[in-house]
Amino acid sequence: QYFWFDHVGTANADAKDMNGYFSSLLYANVDRYSYTQTTEQFVQFYSEGMFIGYGYSLAWADDTKTTLKVRMVEPRGPVGLAGLKRGDTIVSIDGNTPQQVVAGTPGRVTTTGIPRTLVYRDGGGVTRTLMVNSAEFAYVSVPSVQVFTQDVGGSAVKVGYMAYQQFINASNPELAAAINTFADAGVKQLIVDLRYNGGGSIAVARDLASMIGGSSLSGRVF
Repeated sequence: QYFWFDHVGTANADAKDMNGYFSSLLYANVDRYSYTQTTEQFVQFYSEGMFIGYGYSLAWADDTKTTLKVRMVEPRGPVGLAGLKRGDTIVSIDGNTPQQVVAGTPGRVTTTGIPRTLVYRDGGGVTRTLMVNSAEFAYVSVPSVQVFTQDVGGSAVKVGYMAYQQFINASNPELAAAINTFADAGVKQLIVDLRYNGGGSIAVARDLASMIGGSSLSGRVF
């Protein structure tokens, strides 16, 4: 069932662990999507909506890969609670340069209580230092829900906007609350922002489609 079936790698039977063996089978330099994780981590995130870490993701802001920006911040994560914001510029993490950070240092943690020091410049150009410990926190899969009025063909139309970060079972209550907000406001058009969505459960995608479409689409192809 591998997407790049014709390019499966040569299995490394001498790999030191299952992750190494799995990685040896991937279509190197192309497949940046496949990964392994423990069953415990899978259940923790996709079923329970819990995450262990610091609560941020990063991205290069320029083609020359010299400016590393904060891409997203989890509001309930350690760095979010400490004041880090989307758009802040990373100077160093645990003394590592942006290039070293992107290369994988210091890397992701899987346990709580691991200290991390971030030096960054905020939106006002002020350099700040943030010291936090990794923690377990509840993932916010719907961080933004808005309703606004837009002129469409000369008529005022209520438009709903929802940012959705991950198709996980734990997000269903958040999705239902957002859809109820749109229904109560009389929304006629909807924007579902999936720019930062990492994918996940097809069943949850089906549930979201059902919430949006309602009974009027019953029996139609999803």
